[in-house]
Amino acid sequence: MKKPLRHHLKIATTSVAILAQMAGAGGTIYAQTATSGSVRPGEPVTLNFTNAEIDAVARTMATLTGRNVVVDPRVKGTITLTTDKPVSPAQAYAQFLAMLRLQGFTVVDAAGLDKIVPEADAKLQGGAVFDSTMVSGNQISTQIFKLNFENANNLLPILRPLISPNNTINVNPGNNSLVITDYGDNLRRMAQIIAAMDVSN
Repeated sequence: MKKPLRHHLKIATTSVAILAQMAGAGGTIYAQTATSGSVRPGEPVTLNFTNAEIDAVARTMATLTGRNVVVDPRVKGTITLTTDKPVSPAQAYAQFLAMLRLQGFTVVDAAGLDKIVPEADAKLQGGAVFDSTMVSGNQISTQIFKLNFENANNLLPILRPLISPNNTINVNPGNNSLVITDYGDNLRRMAQIIAAMDVSN
């Protein structure tokens, strides 16, 4: 009697959709992983968000990154966010923040909670405050730059045009410092400019 042949199926490591199509503005939302059928924080993903509601994408990002993300009720609209190849959750989140920024929204960190708010209100929603340490990430933060040689008032007209329109720069004449609220990437740029200008004559 012949033994039955065993057929071995090889499962291709192609992308598998892990989020079903979601309703909302007629958009399609898919987040895909290379080998898994479920969302797991830390696992590389391929994104395919087409005209997807912002709050739906935010929920997906919360699952992918393990962050606590909430969306302000005033944040409305859709975004399209796609990647050609798998990216880390951190990269996916960074791309999500960039897309929000293009639409006038941003994320502020409030006691471990990522709040998506209109950019114009971000400076009033909290966020990290840095003194001597370099700002990390790309969220709205406030940094204090204490000057050693240059007068802070002299730098104000130079730096103000470089600050995002909805954000602020102020002088504290008491200790000759600048207080700037802006995106992390621009604060790091400001730090380089201030360091180059705050030198002894």
